[in-house]
Amino acid sequence: MLAACSSEPPSSSRASYPSTATVVTPRAQEFVVLFNTGEAALTPDDQQTLGTVATTMRTRPGARLTVVGKADTIGGTADNLSLSERRAHAVRNDLVAVGVPPDEIQVSWTGEGQPNVPTGNHVSEPRNRAVHIMVE
Repeated sequence: MLAACSSEPPSSSRASYPSTATVVTPRAQEFVVLFNTGEAALTPDDQQTLGTVATTMRTRPGARLTVVGKADTIGGTADNLSLSERRAHAVRNDLVAVGVPPDEIQVSWTGEGQPNVPTGNHVSEPRNRAVHIMVE
């Protein structure tokens, strides 16, 4: 004798499922733009990276965008602080140019004060000549 089968779970088991959906928040994404010594100019490759950042922002409404300029220890402390500011603003301005609303971009700079790679004074370290971009 065969019994009828149903693909539906019994009504009593449906009641045990939660009635709310779980929202999964996308992970933070980090992008890095590197610079030549003493410069704040963006290359075509950098601009392509910033285009990717803009696309990421469009796919994540409400995301926060943080831009942090940095410098290595070549040059004086005050000069490096100013240079890291120029780098951060160069990135911000390019992001605005490719469609990221200015009010969605938080900009800061650290000069040589928070290096990615700790070094002594007057050390040329490419990874410290950077702008870090976080999409959260």
